[in-house]
Amino acid sequence: MKEESLLRSVLADIIKGYGFHENGVYVKHLCLDDYVDYERIYQKHYNNLIKRGVETKEDLLKRAVSQKLWSEEEDQEIEDIQDLIDRSEESSAKIIDKDMAKHYAEDLKKNRRRQSFLINKRESITQSSCEKLTDKKMSEHYIIHSLYKNKDFSEPYLSQEEIEDTDTDIRKCIEMYNECMININENSIKKISIEPFFTCGWNLCKDAYRYFGKAISQITYNQMNLASYAKNFSNIFESYPDIDSKDPDEIIKFAKWRQEAEKKGDNRTFVGANSDDIKRAGIKSKDRSAQFNEIDQ
Repeated sequence: MKEESLLRSVLADIIKGYGFHENGVYVKHLCLDDYVDYERIYQKHYNNLIKRGVETKEDLLKRAVSQKLWSEEEDQEIEDIQDLIDRSEESSAKIIDKDMAKHYAEDLKKNRRRQSFLINKRESITQSSCEKLTDKKMSEHYIIHSLYKNKDFSEPYLSQEEIEDTDTDIRKCIEMYNECMININENSIKKISIEPFFTCGWNLCKDAYRYFGKAISQITYNQMNLASYAKNFSNIFESYPDIDSKDPDEIIKFAKWRQEAEKKGDNRTFVGANSDDIKRAGIKSKDRSAQFNEIDQ
């Protein structure tokens, strides 16, 4: 399927608020109201595991520290690396100089690799913790309660008796859910938010309530996400209508470049910048040869 056709299909599901599986199952997209009992359900599963003697994440990590399998310094290092990553990402988004951008990218890659190693190490220690097992139960709970036999969501796919029956194949439910939701992700939603087949309708109202025709409490998280990106990109295009790109991430990058260019005024200099990128970002200069030191790639 071509990307535009795929994105149109994703948008159709987001607008409807559900997907349809070939097995005749409707997969409801979750909204705020679906999480009203989250804490109560979470605590119920958590308490049941505690009663069965399952250790908490903190207990497992303490035992790992005593056995020299983990350390508090490694915990702190994860946080410190995240601070470095956040600062680097913020700075790199404003950089046009190619050599400097490459340096930041290499540092980011190295820091992410180290952080990933530490997180995976910690996850291997806590994978059997009460919190992890409860999170898994909560994920299963919401997947199961997203499946229905009809599109008005009045007939659940599984009855309460089937849910409580240990012989019920929950994996089948998870597979159907994943197959319906596989293309609905942040990346596809960002792309939809700038596509003409969406923006031509969105620009008439620029409001989630009017576009989806629902009370805010009934709007799904996918719809909220789409509306949020649509508003952000609308603001960017209103401020910088001459940005020439169809890549959401590149548009955001170009908008940050424009902000930096405006701050630096007529004295801005973008050493090593690609002239095509500068042009597509809409950055202009009265005397380009004097203001820019460009290296075309």
